Amino acid sequence: MKKNLFLLLIFTLSVMSMVGQNKPIIKKNTTLEKWESYQKFNQEQSEEVRVVKQALDSVVSKGNPLFYDIVIKNYYTYNSFGKVLKSESYAKMPNESVLTKKKENTFTYNSEKLLTKQVEKKLIFSGEFENSEKYEYTYNGRLLAQKLKYVWNNNAWVNDKKTDYETNAQGHLTKETTAIWLNNAWVNDEKIEYVLDAQGYVVEVVEMKWIMDAWLNSSKTITTYQDNHVILSTVGMVWQEEWVNSSKSEYVYEAENPIKIIDYIWKENNWEKESYVKFLYENGVVSEMFFYKWEDDSWGEEMKIVFGLDLTTPVSDLVYPSDMTGDNYENMLIAFKVKMNKLEMYQIIEGQELLMQTSDYYWNNKDVDDDGIAENQLLKSMIYPNPVTDVMSIKIEDKEFEGTLEIINTAGQVVLKQTVNGKNTISVRGLEKGMYLYHLYNGKTVYNGKFVKE
Repeated sequence: MKKNLFLLLIFTLSVMSMVGQNKPIIKKNTTLEKWESYQKFNQEQSEEVRVVKQALDSVVSKGNPLFYDIVIKNYYTYNSFGKVLKSESYAKMPNESVLTKKKENTFTYNSEKLLTKQVEKKLIFSGEFENSEKYEYTYNGRLLAQKLKYVWNNNAWVNDKKTDYETNAQGHLTKETTAIWLNNAWVNDEKIEYVLDAQGYVVEVVEMKWIMDAWLNSSKTITTYQDNHVILSTVGMVWQEEWVNSSKSEYVYEAENPIKIIDYIWKENNWEKESYVKFLYENGVVSEMFFYKWEDDSWGEEMKIVFGLDLTTPVSDLVYPSDMTGDNYENMLIAFKVKMNKLEMYQIIEGQELLMQTSDYYWNNKDVDDDGIAENQLLKSMIYPNPVTDVMSIKIEDKEFEGTLEIINTAGQVVLKQTVNGKNTISVRGLEKGMYLYHLYNGKTVYNGKFVKE
């Protein structure tokens, strides 16, 4: 039971990217979908400066304490055009009584508002934070061309993995090649090739492995469409000296919305039912998902997810984590289409719904109700004057507070960092004119805001 719940918690991350879309994510190739979503987001950012209106400040996920008493919190800080500058993760495990910061990521952007670097730090046994992973991104125009991954080893960044992306004249991804760092050299590891139709839709995805100095077929996915490019089915195959069927998904629609995805496995030269997902909609947006498994010649319900949505808030008023980041970026929040306030995940046991996890989404710096979980409280602070010319003051409600103040420019760079207490004066004389964010924390995010330097 505990293991299943943990998997459900991890699964929630991937489900988040599905929530609020007019249609759920189609199983063509997750990496390709996220890559294309990222390029679209970059194009939108090049055309319009986003103003933070309703920013997703934090997500709090709690497991049912009867089965797996864990709490996970993620906090986000944004720049003036709506991209994440920092994310911080806190957790309380079953053997812990308080939330503890476990990990943080910082993000850097270039003048074109494209992500160029991500650095992850993790809590180590000494109680300090140490570099863990770093990702660097390069572009061909505004299209991602290469991603480099480094790991922290012996107090230095060391090459780990490299992925090169190739596109066609229309900007569609056609190939990605991954190499690993081995014996001080890059060695081929994996390759994915995408076959597109005339309209740019993926009809075939072939994955290959580098074995004995040659690319060998590994797996293949074939997608068939209806006339309007609505997916009809996907068939997965594996290479065993020839292509052999492995899995299949069929899509059932109602009013152009997929209401059911049925999965099959290839067994003894026949397609056998394995599982299916059913979707319910509210005004064209997924509001509930039901998961079933085929056992003993019948469908048994295993899990249900309910999304608490705010359909009155337009997507133009939302700011949320939207970058393709890290090594497992297909699990990032990519494409919210509506405002989500809550997620509830149920496991179905002998026909009874058992609440296993809840996730609450907090917008606009709302205080988080921790249900009695001990941690530092959010503090009220004020920076003045704003706009500022030379010197500004910071006033914090807690007179005994001691922490760190970071001032961040619109490119995501920390331009000033210093220790502060209940009341400080800070010289910003050396800063260039423009808008800045400030990030004030004491073991966790305390307050985020912005000011203008004149």
